[in-house]
Amino acid sequence: MIEFPVDPGRRLVDAARPYLAPVVGEIGWFGFFLLLAPVIGPRGYGLFTLAISGIAIAEVLLVEPAARALRRIAAPEERHWSTMLVTMMGLGAATSFGLYAVAGPVTAVVGEEGFGDIFRSLAVLPLLGALTVVPRAALRREGRAAVVSAAGVAGVVAGGGIGVALAWAGEGPWSLVAQIVVQRLVECTVLWGVPGERIGIIWSPRHFADLAKAADRSALADVCPALGAHGRCILIGVLLGPTATEIMMFTTAKR
Repeated sequence: MIEFPVDPGRRLVDAARPYLAPVVGEIGWFGFFLLLAPVIGPRGYGLFTLAISGIAIAEVLLVEPAARALRRIAAPEERHWSTMLVTMMGLGAATSFGLYAVAGPVTAVVGEEGFGDIFRSLAVLPLLGALTVVPRAALRREGRAAVVSAAGVAGVVAGGGIGVALAWAGEGPWSLVAQIVVQRLVECTVLWGVPGERIGIIWSPRHFADLAKAADRSALADVCPALGAHGRCILIGVLLGPTATEIMMFTTAKR
């Protein structure tokens, strides 16, 4: 039998596929930034960045250790998936509710008008992020990373379109709130809408112990870069104001 070599073009596409979603996400973010920044202004953008930085820290601490735990278990059983799903639903809801509850004290520290309402509206993000952990991990284990990338791209496009429309309608920083919330909702919907193996709503103490062991201190390697970037945004925003926060966010290319 004669074996034909793999098409070089196909190999190139396969090699580039893991980088597609991050590249498209960054290009999309920068493109929408160029469209939105002149309309919203540096203070409005900075106010949003300051609010989402605090939300992002809570989300990273919640989502990244869970994602690492699912990656480290060699052969997860059905109860591992269902236990993680139930756990993330509970922790995500608790985290979002807790952030909503502390919006008042946080607003008093920041001292910026309108910050509290934006912070409360963004408090739903940790819950949405928690709901994507299981389907994202399952799809990647099945070799369907392209679906994960497609979900991210669909979210960026849908959220960006909503954001631009609201910004040009005069909604200011609220257009950014709508942009990120719609982006996450679309991404979550696509990930859960892809046909696959059903995951039950069953929590198992033994399987939870396996997951807890897998999410060890090494998870800090996943969260430290994000904590540092968002922490700097918060520090500068509290000390120098939201405009300075936006300048820093743009120069460091961090969302």
